[in-house]
Amino acid sequence: MMTASEIRTKVDKMDLYEVIKIPKLILQIFGQWPSENKDMLLNFRGTFSYAWVATFTFTVFMEIYHVFHNLAAVLRLVTYMSPVVSYMAKILALKLREDDFVVLYKFLDDPALTSVPDDLQHYVKEPFRTARNIGLGYLLSCALTICLMSLLPLFTERYLPVTFTVFELGRFYHFMYFFQCFGLMCAGISNAQVDFTAMSLSCLVSGQIGVLNENIRCFREKALQHENLTEELFLARCVYHHSKIITLIALIERVLTKIVLIQYITSVVVICNIGFQLVIVEPFSFPFVLMLTFFTAKMLQLGLYCWFGNEIILSSLAVRDACYESDWINSDVRVGKMLLIIMERTKRPLYLTAGKFSVLSLASFTSVINSAYSFFALMQTMYVKTEDN
Repeated sequence: MMTASEIRTKVDKMDLYEVIKIPKLILQIFGQWPSENKDMLLNFRGTFSYAWVATFTFTVFMEIYHVFHNLAAVLRLVTYMSPVVSYMAKILALKLREDDFVVLYKFLDDPALTSVPDDLQHYVKEPFRTARNIGLGYLLSCALTICLMSLLPLFTERYLPVTFTVFELGRFYHFMYFFQCFGLMCAGISNAQVDFTAMSLSCLVSGQIGVLNENIRCFREKALQHENLTEELFLARCVYHHSKIITLIALIERVLTKIVLIQYITSVVVICNIGFQLVIVEPFSFPFVLMLTFFTAKMLQLGLYCWFGNEIILSSLAVRDACYESDWINSDVRVGKMLLIIMERTKRPLYLTAGKFSVLSLASFTSVINSAYSFFALMQTMYVKTEDN
């Protein structure tokens, strides 16, 4: 009789690394991709880009201190600074979990995940395409926002993308302009790639659960297709696959939970501030278009985390439905017991969290938006009082 290990060798191997190929390439360019092999050039690029953004952040803090008496100016600077600080915090969190990320990356080559029959590969490939297309769209929205910020001096009275009035720049103006543009690009593009990676891994989990559900739903037919394969052995393979998916979720959670928490916090700050800026700037002006583009990118960023997190929950709950929909009534008692064990495990759905505080779901997306609106209302009240005085 064939063993579960032998069965897995009878199907084609999928390259799951393909789903994070784009973010890996871009993060390697900026030197921020976690790697087991400590490449000197990669480390230099990472240190250089991180130090550049950190210095840029310091100049923004200097400007905030300099114009602290002007509430509108401070809030505008906080709007620009929050995504940059988010990038620094995310990269730091990723570096602190570098060893865990390497383990996660290697786990993507596990035979239980990569061995997918031809007729079921679409369950994995469709989420791949979804992740790639949406990720590229999100990356383009971030790139457009950065380009518009870089063009601000051409269409407004401001002479830099991010105002700097601490001292007269003089002949250093062009250097400061390049310094800010490069800092915004490093932070914005790298930040987007961390999000792209998280979203792609979430899609991967949903695809794997889709394969599992189809195997459970049609376990009798699939077992009959192999002369030496029993229903019990095929279900044992499904249980093994399910355990690997649970391990995958645990690894992703360990790496991303703090990154998602950082995203939640900065999303509240940025969405709130951008909403406020849209109220006080002249409608349809260049700053208005910039803020609207920025707002769209931030809503898309937060929404993607919550949407794909919600898909994991729904997919994991569907495992129980797949057990019900299978032809269990014509199977023996031992097979029924195995299905019952799978169903018992699915009573606790799989999910990702934001720092263990909040589950990634559409409900949490609504909660973050409500929090942002509450702060927006408070800031608007403070601004009106300041104007009256």
